[in-house]
Amino acid sequence: MKNYKELSPDQKKEFWSKHIRHFRRSGLSQKKYCEQENLSYWSFRTWYYKRNPASAESKFIRVINFKPEEKPVSKIILSLSEKIKMEFDENISEDILRRIFKASEVLND
Repeated sequence: MKNYKELSPDQKKEFWSKHIRHFRRSGLSQKKYCEQENLSYWSFRTWYYKRNPASAESKFIRVINFKPEEKPVSKIILSLSEKIKMEFDENISEDILRRIFKASEVLND
């Protein structure tokens, strides 16, 4: 096989399509599959979600911005990693918090 950078756009599409098919059959997480196949995890994700845009949308939570009538007394700080920290008013709905925790599990995949 040619160097990846030398592949035509159609060849790159076929390269990633083949890996996505193999990934789906593998039973591995995306990260584990990429490690096993010596692939860039972020390139894999980009191509995976290009082919499955509905999957990418399900990884995000739609949060409606609202202004509470009263100023909150305290905050909730959620740290998912050193780079990802979220701060919420104490009166955030239980449903939104539940959805955030569920989405954070996907980020750790």
